[in-house]
Amino acid sequence: MAAALVLFFIGLKDDILVTAPIWKLMGQILVAALIAMPCGLRIQDPGNFIGLEASSNAVEILLTILVIIAVINSINLIDGIDGLASGIGILSSVLFASVFHKGGMHEWTLMAMILCGS
Repeated sequence: MAAALVLFFIGLKDDILVTAPIWKLMGQILVAALIAMPCGLRIQDPGNFIGLEASSNAVEILLTILVIIAVINSINLIDGIDGLASGIGILSSVLFASVFHKGGMHEWTLMAMILCGS
């Protein structure tokens, strides 16, 4: 929730006043770090993604932060096309909910379904 609030206020400030891209990126890194480190939501087994077979804790955190920043910016880029961002958000929320459900993470399943409904 803290990460979502930080991201919301960064976006609100950017909509009202023009924010330099470096400050938006720093805020996104803060949000991703809040999700990856204290919450413990990490990409633990990337498979053989770019040669990372046995990942350490630092690699898990770094990869998770990079993926979160990529998702934030990709949704931000497609936000200008009417309906596209909401449709992709709904589909990805359902996909995340099914992955979380199969993984036994019922709290995260509920959060993904709430996001889908909102």
